Amino acid sequence: MTDMDDTTQHYEVVFYNDTTTPFEFVARLFKHLTGRPLYECEEMARRRYYLGKHSFGPYPAAVAAAICTEAQQAIADAGHRLMVESVNIAHPEQSAVMACSFCGKASTAVEKLFTGQNGAICDGCVVSNAAMLQELLPAAQLKYTFQLLDWHFGSGSPDKFVKTSRTYPGRVRADLQIAIDSLFSAKAIRAIGIKQEYGHEQIDLTSLWTNERNPRGLAPLSFEELDVGDAAPVQCQLNGLWLLEDNGDRYAAVLSRERDYAGGFTIFLEISGPQGERTAEITRKVFAQIEDTIKAAHSY
Repeated sequence: MTDMDDTTQHYEVVFYNDTTTPFEFVARLFKHLTGRPLYECEEMARRRYYLGKHSFGPYPAAVAAAICTEAQQAIADAGHRLMVESVNIAHPEQSAVMACSFCGKASTAVEKLFTGQNGAICDGCVVSNAAMLQELLPAAQLKYTFQLLDWHFGSGSPDKFVKTSRTYPGRVRADLQIAIDSLFSAKAIRAIGIKQEYGHEQIDLTSLWTNERNPRGLAPLSFEELDVGDAAPVQCQLNGLWLLEDNGDRYAAVLSRERDYAGGFTIFLEISGPQGERTAEITRKVFAQIEDTIKAAHSY
């Protein structure tokens, strides 16, 4: 006969953190179950909060099951959602509660847990890791505008977006540039130039977000200096793509020029973002502020 490892018969009673159960209830429940002083139970409750869970034991299986049942009844009577389970310490993978592979927080303690074949990640870790990736973006080896737009908008598809454009005569380009600088400088995540093959072509989000046949390449920002009578000339941008964010909502702006056969040109400015009222609100605000700036300068 082979001796069985005693630990296979030992269980822990595990209490998981959540976002709704009051701290005071948890501490008093621990006191009721363990008989320990309240200050010790409050420290255990804090540990559950900061680590995502707190365990008692090990106990024989029957004892752990009895404690778990008593705790679950008290939780149900109080109308709370506190999660507790009995877990075999030799097989922790059998737990019914999944945890984030990055921070270790249980699914009960986060808003969303994204699961994969070999692990899971919570919404908080997604956000923090995305922020770190964003810091690496300037060094990323991106060659095309569609790659940059994929990064900026994530899993969004162009057919789920809306775009609105305005046209301006070339003579207002100095005042338009001043308005753009004022509007976009604080909200721009990144601004780039765009390779424009022909002077008579209009550039928009659709042409920038395609990777079929000759995708649009990235280019340095290009300017012309315009003397407006001030001490320094105004640097007017020839074209560009701005990746922007307003209170967590991402959108983009595209600036381009279309030359006519008389030697003049028209300026196009397009604002685009996910379909919905928030993008519509941002678009209205941008164009209204531009109009106010140009009218105040009497360019028209």
